[in-house]
Amino acid sequence: MQNQRSPTPHVANAVLLLKRSLRLDMQPGELLPDERVAFDIERVHKDSGLLMRMLAWRRGALLLAFGLSVVPALLGFIGTLIDAADKDIPGTITGLSFLASIANMVALAGLWWAFRHWDDWRRSRKLLLTTWMVGFIVPFLIALFPFKTLAAGQGVGTEALVGMIGALAAVVDLGPKALSLLPGLIRAAMMSKVLLPRSTVGGWLVQLAAPFYLMLVFVILIVPYQLAGGNLMAPALFALMAGPVVVWRAGRRLTQLTSEEEIIALLRNTRVLSAVFGVLGGLFALMGLIDVLEAFNMGWNDAVVAILTLVANIFVLSVVSLDVLMKAIAGHQGEEPADTEGPWSDDEGSFEAFVRAITPALTEVDADPEA
Repeated sequence: MQNQRSPTPHVANAVLLLKRSLRLDMQPGELLPDERVAFDIERVHKDSGLLMRMLAWRRGALLLAFGLSVVPALLGFIGTLIDAADKDIPGTITGLSFLASIANMVALAGLWWAFRHWDDWRRSRKLLLTTWMVGFIVPFLIALFPFKTLAAGQGVGTEALVGMIGALAAVVDLGPKALSLLPGLIRAAMMSKVLLPRSTVGGWLVQLAAPFYLMLVFVILIVPYQLAGGNLMAPALFALMAGPVVVWRAGRRLTQLTSEEEIIALLRNTRVLSAVFGVLGGLFALMGLIDVLEAFNMGWNDAVVAILTLVANIFVLSVVSLDVLMKAIAGHQGEEPADTEGPWSDDEGSFEAFVRAITPALTEVDADPEA
């Protein structure tokens, strides 16, 4: 398609795409030259304004996710190379770190490929999902390695200390990935509500996911809270737990609202409040964990990488989750009679056009398991 032959967007085009990814109304605004070709000539949206709107937003969101993912992936890879040159670090640790870095690079490459093929939703979403799963699952498999065995025979105290260091390293590596799951799903559910104002699916997903998000935040943060002995980690914990509460309150209203203007206003207020609590909680957490980082010989770069990884994964998950959610809803709607009014139908019939636009792709995927 046209975008595959076009060069990497210039700075001005990249800025436009990044601004688009942050727009709550998910309107494309000004179209880039290759987008005009895709939409006006190649008609990748098949006359579905809803699909066109989602593809344009998705392109910007993929670029933002890629930009946020580059720094932690490169820092992690460079850190692995530095550790490999340190003779005091066991080769097993270096090998596992290198494997994790490779998985992150695979996920990063998948993001870029999905961005470059933004106008082929089927191929883009499938490869994005596959590479994201590689980058997500591999670190969890690596965490199964028992660090305590590295100090076998050196005494109970040493073995316990090495095991504790391994546990903390696992929390630092896996915590951001685990924490990003529900925020990414919640963000996707909110975006689906913007696309389908009369749908109740997005609101119910937000309301159901928020309590689990709250418990996940508590379970993961209670470890650094105990290591820090409370102190500044206490306000950090409560500030970060306030975010899911704000989201839960928004979810209740999203199940009732059907006006796009009211939905966007609610999401704007929710985003601002969540961001305030998130920034405050992050600052308190960084200050409260200074002594812990020093005690376990961990630098500020580890904390920065963890935060960047969390933010990047949230944006990646928002795209992945929206892909899965919209495909699932469209696939279900495609099985219903054409005149059936589902809870997600809209007055303009744009969702019905969206279903017609992607139904051939859905049918082809079902017919070809390897597609």
